Amino acid sequence: MILDDKNRVFISTDIDKCIEHLKQLSFNRFVVFRREDFLIDDAKDVVKEAYITSDDLKYIILAANKFNVYAQNSLLKVLEEPPKNVVFIIITKSKSTLLPTIKSRTQIEVFEKEKIDYSIDFDLKRLDLKNVYEILQRYQHLTKEDAKELVQKIFLNITTLNLKLTEKELDMFSKSIRLLELNSKPINIITQILLTLAIRK
Repeated sequence: MILDDKNRVFISTDIDKCIEHLKQLSFNRFVVFRREDFLIDDAKDVVKEAYITSDDLKYIILAANKFNVYAQNSLLKVLEEPPKNVVFIIITKSKSTLLPTIKSRTQIEVFEKEKIDYSIDFDLKRLDLKNVYEILQRYQHLTKEDAKELVQKIFLNITTLNLKLTEKELDMFSKSIRLLELNSKPINIITQILLTLAIRK
């Protein structure tokens, strides 16, 4: 999945996971309007945000289970002629919630979370900085849920290998899950764990 300067609609059964995944794909700014029902006042807020100038590309995400017809109609002009450096991303559970005029102004895609192989195919006993760098390249776009699963797999692998962890290292694993719940950047958490394991005596 690639984000560029095209307005898009993503159809997703898990709207929040889709938002989280998209935000991992780019270092550009994201402004998220997440609603259950997207109403006319929400559309007005979106238009105001669109006209706040930005030197860098800005993605405006409109995410809702339902989009009010009047709200959609009020977005038509700004979708057809977005301000400079503004890209719109609409996320909803079904394209039937959107007007044909909205769909004709966007590229429609079905969101499927990228599958990541969570098998630990690196040797935790012989982990070095070069291995860490190569592993991190693979995990650049982890979502929070992906990272939590990976942390658990690494810990399970350590237990299977009978590697002894210090109290500080054990604490790092439990703190990692808490930090991910608080929306720390997933790649930073995985980096800390792998570097700690690589330099341990």
